[in-house]
Parts: sequence; C-alpha cells; structure tokens
Amino acid sequence: MKSPLPSLRRHRILRRMTSDKTRKRGAPLKNQNAAKDDGYDTVIRIRCHAADKGGWNLKARKTGLDLSEWIRTRLNRAAD
Repeated sequence: MKSPLPSLRRHRILRRMTSDKTRKRGAPLKNQNAAKDDGYDTVIRIRCHAADKGGWNLKARKTGLDLSEWIRTRLNRAAD
C-alpha cells in the first residue's frame, strides 16, 4: 500500500500555488471597464495636447466643475 504522504504533500503544494494566485495585492475588486450608470449613454473621446488638457482642468476647477461637465457646458454653449 502506498503512503498517503506524497499525495498530501502534493495537495499542500497545489493549495499554496492556487492561494497565491487568488490573493493579488492591490488589485481592483470590481471591473474598472464595466459600463457606468451615471445617466449618460455615450462617450466621446478626443485627442489633445497635455497642455490643453491641463488648462481645461484648471478652468474647470476654478468654476467648481468636473472636467467632463465643464467640457459639456462649453460644447453646448458653442453649439447654440
């Protein structure tokens, strides 16, 4: 009869290997790419220079708005 020791060792090694993989440090708990329910139904992506974006960020912060909200108000104002 075989000794159960080798299979017990193998079980402990496998358990250690799988438990290390499941415990990722600092990994996000939720899917960051999941659709967000913020009331909007589409996304617009634009290319711009970092300096432009920095300036827009400053202007948005001065008015107390998020960058996306500030851009929406400016675009709506320009469209009228």
